[in-house]
Amino acid sequence: MGDSSVMEDPVKLPTADLVNVDDHVSLLPPLSRRGYGPGLIIVLPEDAPRYTQGGIVCEDGIPPPLLKWAEEGFAVVEIRGSAFKTTAAVQEVFAKATAALESCEACPDGSGIGLIGKSCIQCLPDGLPLQHADLIQSTAQHYGTNTSKT
Repeated sequence: MGDSSVMEDPVKLPTADLVNVDDHVSLLPPLSRRGYGPGLIIVLPEDAPRYTQGGIVCEDGIPPPLLKWAEEGFAVVEIRGSAFKTTAAVQEVFAKATAALESCEACPDGSGIGLIGKSCIQCLPDGLPLQHADLIQSTAQHYGTNTSKT
C-alpha cells in the first residue's frame, strides 16, 4: 500500500476566458489538455444554451455548444443568429469570426476552420429573407471554412 502522506501534484487543467468579439459573437479558446486546436465557427439560434463567464455551465447536465466544442480541443467562435441583421452583416460577421480565430494564439496557422450551423434559416432574425441562408454558406466557403448542414 502507498504512503498516504505523499501527495501528488494535481493535474492543472487549462482555463480560458470567454472573449467578446462583437455583439452576438464570442470566442472560447480550446479547453483540452493540449491547449491548442483548429478553429471552429458555430452558428446558433438565439434560444440555444449559452456559456457565460463564471455562470451556470450546464443545463440539465448538458454543456452549451460553445463549451462542449472547446472541451473537445477546438478554438470556437459562436455566432448567434441575431448577428445577421442585414446582407452586409453576414459577410462582416464571418470576417470578424475568422479574424478572431486567426489572431487566437491557441489556433495555429494552417489548422483550418470548420463551420457548424444548426439550420441557418432558424438562426436568421425575423424579416431577413430566407435566401440569406445561402449567403451565409457561400460567405463561409469564401473564408475557407468547411461547411456542413445539419
